[in-house]
Amino acid sequence: MKKSKTNTTNRSEHFEFSKQWIIAKLGILEKRLNCKLYYLADVIDEIVMHYKRDIGKYQAPNHIKHASLITFWIKKLKPISLHKETDIYINEIFALACSAAVLGTHYTAVGLDTNRFVELIHMLRYGFVSPRTLFLIFGLLYVPNNELSVFCLKIRRICEKHSQ
Repeated sequence: MKKSKTNTTNRSEHFEFSKQWIIAKLGILEKRLNCKLYYLADVIDEIVMHYKRDIGKYQAPNHIKHASLITFWIKKLKPISLHKETDIYINEIFALACSAAVLGTHYTAVGLDTNRFVELIHMLRYGFVSPRTLFLIFGLLYVPNNELSVFCLKIRRICEKHSQ
């Protein structure tokens, strides 16, 4: 009997999303922004509850699915605030930072420059964004590390064709 190989790069059996994970990421963001972030613990509990309910619907979710659901629920429930007079996109920035943390070790962002990042922040704040929409967007912006050399080769060939 032949054993089938599975692509473990896209699987995320070892990813554990929890309240502690979110609070740790908040600490990192506080240090980078050099300011105090205030969060609602009950809202973070709700984010984790919705995430776990939704991720449980999938047999073998990949990291993009995890990142999409985390981003969606942070964006929707908005657990963070700075000061009342400050209106920056802190929850949207934090949601994208969390997705980057989930995807960072297994994927490389190939379509995410500063302009696209700002567009994503605005889309998260003002547009209708579902977990499925985020799944599609992250699928376009991130390439699995094990496929990155193939992706680069395809891009190089396309560029060569257009330069001739």
